[in-house]
Amino acid sequence: MSSLDSLPRSILTSSILSYSTSGDLLGIRASSKALHDIVQDEDSELWRLALIRDFKFQRGTDCLQAIHPPPININEEHLGSPQVPFLRTGDVFAARSHFESWKNWRRLNLAYHVSGIKVDEMILDCDEGQFIVGPYFLRAASLWAKVEHWCNSDASGRAGDDILSSLTPGRAYLLPPTDCPPINTAAFQAIYSFYAGQDEGVMKTR
Repeated sequence: MSSLDSLPRSILTSSILSYSTSGDLLGIRASSKALHDIVQDEDSELWRLALIRDFKFQRGTDCLQAIHPPPININEEHLGSPQVPFLRTGDVFAARSHFESWKNWRRLNLAYHVSGIKVDEMILDCDEGQFIVGPYFLRAASLWAKVEHWCNSDASGRAGDDILSSLTPGRAYLLPPTDCPPINTAAFQAIYSFYAGQDEGVMKTR
């Protein structure tokens, strides 16, 4: 039986590797230098396809946009700290390759799902159904960046300062309120990762 790295490269990438899961690609990548070079080829479509498959990027869109994930702090006393935002709008960046982009989305996905979970309940990877939707997080970052820009502009006057001071830091793994009408939970996750709402107490004093 022939080994994978003895197959023609075109057949290997288009007929086998392109149908492999991301976990399989990582395993294949570590099996030999030849396969490592094929899987890591920056001109390869493999990791762009992985971004489409895992994080719901659309075909034909820019898959290099990524978000720097926050550090995963497993010290129980720091988990879910309300003073530290889970994400900031300035965390968005352009990755140099689709593999780098995929790695950052994977780390962000992991950080999102373990935030606020006790150490003894942590799972160091997520099921396929738990992957976050990357484009939603990028849209949320763009939306909040526009809000911040307006609030910091002269056009907003004092209202801008009042709004910014009332916004509460973003949280991960935050579920929609029980009295909230049916919504897109994936979009909710993205929006609330940057800002988790407004402090009613602050708003009442303004």
